[in-house]
Amino acid sequence: MTDKKLSHKVKAPVKRAAASSRRQSTRLAAKPKSTAPTSDTSNKEIENPAPLQELAGGFMQRLDAISRKLSQLALHKPEEAIDIATSKHKGKPAAAEASSSVDSGKTLVPRYYPTVDSKEKEMCRKLFSPLSAVPSWKTLQSVLIENPMVRIPIHRHTYDWLQTHVEDAVLKDIFDIVEEVGNICPKLTPRVEAALHVNVPSNVTEGMQQCALDTFLMGIIGTAQEYVTIYTKVDRNANELSMTKNMCRPDYLLMLNGQLVFKGEEKKSGDVRNIALELTEKMIPGSVGKDGKLDFLLGYATAGSNILFECIYGDDQMSECSEILNIERVADRVTLIVILVNVMRVARSLYNSRHVPQLAGIDGSLITLIPPDKDQDTAMSRLLSDIETMKYLKFMTRTGGFTKKDAAARRVNRDERQQQKKELVNYTVAIKRSRIPQGILQNIGDDEFLPAREIPIDGGSINMNESYVVIGCCGLNNIDLSNRCSEAGIILDARFWRSGASSEALYLTLKFGFETLCLHRIALQTTEENLGMRGWMERVVGVDVECIRKEVLYLGNDEYIDSWDYAIFDHQWYVSVENNLQSRIVSRNKH
Repeated sequence: MTDKKLSHKVKAPVKRAAASSRRQSTRLAAKPKSTAPTSDTSNKEIENPAPLQELAGGFMQRLDAISRKLSQLALHKPEEAIDIATSKHKGKPAAAEASSSVDSGKTLVPRYYPTVDSKEKEMCRKLFSPLSAVPSWKTLQSVLIENPMVRIPIHRHTYDWLQTHVEDAVLKDIFDIVEEVGNICPKLTPRVEAALHVNVPSNVTEGMQQCALDTFLMGIIGTAQEYVTIYTKVDRNANELSMTKNMCRPDYLLMLNGQLVFKGEEKKSGDVRNIALELTEKMIPGSVGKDGKLDFLLGYATAGSNILFECIYGDDQMSECSEILNIERVADRVTLIVILVNVMRVARSLYNSRHVPQLAGIDGSLITLIPPDKDQDTAMSRLLSDIETMKYLKFMTRTGGFTKKDAAARRVNRDERQQQKKELVNYTVAIKRSRIPQGILQNIGDDEFLPAREIPIDGGSINMNESYVVIGCCGLNNIDLSNRCSEAGIILDARFWRSGASSEALYLTLKFGFETLCLHRIALQTTEENLGMRGWMERVVGVDVECIRKEVLYLGNDEYIDSWDYAIFDHQWYVSVENNLQSRIVSRNKH
């Protein structure tokens, strides 16, 4: 792609951002072709290595077949190096050698490799994590080719083959070698390898050409779907009414919680820049921009094997955010994989910047988190006025307690902060009658139970199919999506202390914060005398006090107390905290 302002002829006018004469190339460095004579007279750049030549059938069957086989693999240690290409291993019979045929019933590498646990879940959550802030559309060219947060594991024979086409320095920043790092991703690894080796058909229908591109889309976007907890939907040639004109169906759509974040237009042939015009022609005016649903929308256009990525930032305004890639070239395939990883990250940051749920709810094994409503005001006034429940939260109490009117005013204020200012996610902690431990049930009056009903939440509803009791509130406060930080808090009826309710409520709250809002840091605050909360944080969660802020909590009458502050980070959540809390909940449920 030339570094100049676009001046090509188009079918309809569209405003495009002028390209800088110093714009960074968005194509990763390809290996310089050797000038030495070769006996290979083929004009095709891609030659699949022998282990993959025998794989036949459609691309999805190929992906599934490889996935099934690789999921059974065990891997050797680096010091026990084995020649995979010839499958020779000292002391092993010929029958143990690897086979390149999926249908043979043998694995692609020897079965006698020691087993190594896959780290795919942890790795993919980081690989597809949202950016810390939404980038400007002007910087997307460089953002989309940034190196992945973690390197993608591929097999040595694939890596060696890539070295003949792509610079080593580029490969080292993007890929790891499975046999060296001891980690295979049963889904991501074979899907990425299938994309790298996919056959790009020519002189076929548009639908058949889509199959090659789908190998990349399903390999990256499809894998992300399985590991990001936000509801993700991929579709083709489907109606989308939030940002798309009626009956103007995009060829490819990616939606997060029903919000379109990425789309594509595909044609068998033609000028890829002209085809890209359909990205804006099908848009509902005002869908993107300052007052739109998103700051901008990502998209792509294809013409045969050529693909171009675009950023739509106005009703008829687009900016190219990649060079025109040709997926027949190996180097461009590697670039495409990197771009799609970053498309998912940018899309999640775009969504998160505009969307904090207005009605949030989660059903757990013991308790249920539901949105606050006026039917709960009496229960909340009783809870906030209870001396035992509030004994460690004296800085929140009122003289004479909370009336029903006070509880209602508190609810309205918090609803406004949640729905309009996007500053918090507010839950009521409820427990169904059948889940209440017998020792506690006898201390609950009949007037405390609320009737069974269906409770609406964003994206569906929660069925409280039996009477229930309000036993507390919890949530995330002071949400800062730009810096991906928040604070978690909980108030729980003293009758339910040590019942497992607080552990599950905080677990569900933290899970929502880290895995749906994709926060980086969640802080929790308590006081020195609250030994139960401090012990829970240090022994169960596994984090130490971060700092002690002197005299920051005001009790009234010129009396202050210290705040003991704890913090949990996203990497701690995925590595240990989530498992610690799950184990705690399972242990409590057994009793």
